[in-house]
Amino acid sequence: MEKEGNEDRLFKYVKINDHTKDNLINNELFFSHPEDFNDPFDSKIEVEYKGTIKDWYYWAASRRKDIDKKDINQMIKDETIIEVGNGIFEINPTKNDKLLKDVAKNHYKICSFSETKLSILMWSHYADSHKGICLCFKTHKVKNHHLLEFLISESMSMGVSTPMLFPVDYHKPKQKKINMLTLPPEENIKLIEFYKRKHRDWKYEKEHRKIIFDKFGHEKGFTVKYRKEDLEGIIFGLKAKRKEIEVIINIISSYYLRQGIKVNFYSTHEIQGEFAIEVKKINDISEYLKTLS
Repeated sequence: MEKEGNEDRLFKYVKINDHTKDNLINNELFFSHPEDFNDPFDSKIEVEYKGTIKDWYYWAASRRKDIDKKDINQMIKDETIIEVGNGIFEINPTKNDKLLKDVAKNHYKICSFSETKLSILMWSHYADSHKGICLCFKTHKVKNHHLLEFLISESMSMGVSTPMLFPVDYHKPKQKKINMLTLPPEENIKLIEFYKRKHRDWKYEKEHRKIIFDKFGHEKGFTVKYRKEDLEGIIFGLKAKRKEIEVIINIISSYYLRQGIKVNFYSTHEIQGEFAIEVKKINDISEYLKTLS
């Protein structure tokens, strides 16, 4: 059992394509918009805007720079906001006002990792049916959190970014809907809970997430640099092709090894008599390449 604070590992399964090659050259990883995930329930934020006129005024003053008291009054006048009884107002469901779209739905971006490098399903789903690679990152573990530093500029993210990754919880129930009008600004962290929970069917992924608040709301996501020293190794999939493997080896040699940064290479192998794979360190890359077609 590893002790707290000791060096540990997280893994990222990827296809071998032009994006992966460019990202290795530039020591970057892609942070995706949650709407592009393969689970339609993943990171689905459920919020409502419901409260008194005073609540609406407070929300506009404390949370929105683009809406003021006069705008709230106008939205009530044109029935973008309607009274639903007892002095409580909420968004008219028949209207689609851009001003009232939830900021969080567009601004959180995620990069996912796994605790395991031996998942046959993960290799199949995320590494091009075992034709891809798995990136091995050195982390430090504190309790159940992995720490992995990304070079995030203040101009990209709101506030100071910590190296902490969140372990996905597959056991807690779905996060309850949050009323944005009555949520104090200092409790915005509660929105993160929507990004940390998934249905138990996904627990085989053993996922950990780096979550960034993207204040510019990039539609599709963006790349962020990691420290080259944190890339411990590259694992080649069972069905990875020699030509593609050679390209990856050349990239690592040129942009890491020649700069004095050690990166190991690993191969995957079927375990005879089992539905399982194992990973072995490649000590002689030339001999390994000779075994490939």
